[in-house]
Amino acid sequence: QTSYRCESLVVATGGLSIPTLGASGFGYELAQQFGHTLVATDASLVPFTFTDKTGELIRTLAGISLPMIASNERISFKLPLL
Repeated sequence: QTSYRCESLVVATGGLSIPTLGASGFGYELAQQFGHTLVATDASLVPFTFTDKTGELIRTLAGISLPMIASNERISFKLPLL
């Protein structure tokens, strides 16, 4: 068995938003086991799911992006919008 010591550790475990891709609450459970306090989660970045004719129409737009600038009072990003 190998042991490691560190000052900080990041455990990238994904999230709860797409369980069909294997996402789970493992990261939250792990944090709780080490005594961390968790903040209640809420949906934010979740996939759109389309079917039938809407799905066909949306699929034709895959990979298309437009130049855009997103900004608020503090910061601005100039990136393509998908």
